[in-house]
Amino acid sequence: MKKISVYVGLLFIAFLLVFNMQVAFADRYFYDNAWHEYNAPPIYLYVNGREITPDVPPIIINDRTLVPIRFITQALGGEITWDESTYTVGVKLEKNTLVLKIDSHQAVLNGKTIEMNRQDPPPKIVNDRTMVPIRFVSENMGYHVSFDDNLRQVHINKEAPSQADGGGQASPTPKEEKPVENGNDDGNENEEKIEKAGITKIEYEELEYGDRIIIYTSLKQSPKVLKLKEPNRLVFDFPNAYLTFKNGTLIDEGLLVKNIRYATHDTFSRIAMDVEDYPSYVIKSQKNKIIIDILDGFSKISYDGLSNKALSFDGKFKVTAGEYEDGIYTAKINSTSFGNGGIEINDGYIERITLESDRKNKETTLKIYTKCELFFDICVSSTTEIAFFTADEAFEDEEYIMEDKFIRNDIVIVLDPGHGGIDPGAIGVNPDGTKVYEKDINLDITQKTGKFLKDAGSEVILTPVSKLSNKEKLELPQRVEISNNTAPTVFISIHCNAVEKNGESVSGTMVFYKPDSQSVEAGSGVFVNPKEISQYILDSIVENTGLNDNKIRDGGTLYVIRNNNYPAVLIECAFLTNPGDLEKLNDEDFRTLLAKSIAEGVIKYINKISD
Repeated sequence: MKKISVYVGLLFIAFLLVFNMQVAFADRYFYDNAWHEYNAPPIYLYVNGREITPDVPPIIINDRTLVPIRFITQALGGEITWDESTYTVGVKLEKNTLVLKIDSHQAVLNGKTIEMNRQDPPPKIVNDRTMVPIRFVSENMGYHVSFDDNLRQVHINKEAPSQADGGGQASPTPKEEKPVENGNDDGNENEEKIEKAGITKIEYEELEYGDRIIIYTSLKQSPKVLKLKEPNRLVFDFPNAYLTFKNGTLIDEGLLVKNIRYATHDTFSRIAMDVEDYPSYVIKSQKNKIIIDILDGFSKISYDGLSNKALSFDGKFKVTAGEYEDGIYTAKINSTSFGNGGIEINDGYIERITLESDRKNKETTLKIYTKCELFFDICVSSTTEIAFFTADEAFEDEEYIMEDKFIRNDIVIVLDPGHGGIDPGAIGVNPDGTKVYEKDINLDITQKTGKFLKDAGSEVILTPVSKLSNKEKLELPQRVEISNNTAPTVFISIHCNAVEKNGESVSGTMVFYKPDSQSVEAGSGVFVNPKEISQYILDSIVENTGLNDNKIRDGGTLYVIRNNNYPAVLIECAFLTNPGDLEKLNDEDFRTLLAKSIAEGVIKYINKISD
């Protein structure tokens, strides 16, 4: 492998080596079903005066420091257990035993249930490690926690530091803080800044299948890609970036490209190369660097894993989306002109992409192997794009904005998509014979409802149906347990209906509620009447969607309602066995409208009782 580097001056490199520990570069953490950029300086962890270095470092979420519980417990000489079936972690230190549940604000200390502050983040799975709020855990187990702002150190000690011996003072209460973008905080959150990023080094590698260019920079924005002619050139323009070294040439000739050169202009830096035909390319981000792979064996394909997040095909093609199961998104494209084989990506989102041409049927099967839960959107204009975005980004989508917001700021809602995993629920059949599984419709409507409710100001907890493989099932007692441990304002289970006999003639929506119509005190302290909130939800759905009104109904026989300690309702959105309802449920825009209607009903009712 041939490797050529352009280096910054020796003095600058020396400066970087000294300064490296002070600079906050972005790391990526996966929790709450999404990737999150984390830009704060690192936090150093000390247990009884000894530094420990876990494989996932401490992070700050909602002003609270979360640490990996296994490393802490073992460093303190304790025992730890994990129950996969209930998502609970047990900690035993000396005579104390603490049991915590993932995404729950309730814990059990020595057999007694205790509550965390609901403004604090609950225990979470972060990069496959159980992370817990260190102050809550340590102090409940009899340990002292202190935070050194200047050195960014968290200290956990068996006893508080002594105030004797020379009049010293105990370490102050930890001042936990929000991550600061790029390590800066000028106190003005509303002022939008355009910060320039330095490119400190550029490297070239000749690969077996093409050429690789590595750009060392903290820049996260996608470059603008140009295909210029006379001569043919492939150009990558990086906005708001500057070279920390002189303009120049990287190599004269690679496998697919020639004369790679680089230069800084007034508002951008450019990397350009000469090409015979315009090759396919992949742009991906790794820590503190951007990698551009120029591909051999493929054509008309480009991948951008930075800010644009899309797989693009040169030209207009028909793309038919297939299944997204077990982390693999499948689609068919009506062309065989792209090539065959696999494209290794290995960024924070996608592991690899495979293409398999079927010349007989004149189509290509595309498979995208994802590293996290993604949402996909197909767009055809002068080019064909399959854009992708994370669940966290989906919450920020303008499509999911609610005009009305919750009056209270302590609303917690548990949403439960019916069925899932190995359990498909009811099955509808389209006119062309393809099947529609209730579990897929339920999950989509539930996720959309969560986005609207979150935008309105509530905390939203989804039962982990989206994490199930096709061999797993979330049992009804597990769903209820999540609700009872969370103490929500309301629990909402979302389903679709079906009727075996004369199913085509039955249509519409209905909502089930707990049979006693008395108001129930929710976890947030408000008193929610299950029957009344059911009526608000039903009225909103009927008014906005035009679905038939099948009334609110007694849900006393339904397990998730009967066994719930908190206000609970179950929505049967529409009938998969009715052709008209099924056609609507197949429509993405209709499902979005349905989700917004559910959220609107919940918001109106809770605001009414909150006045």
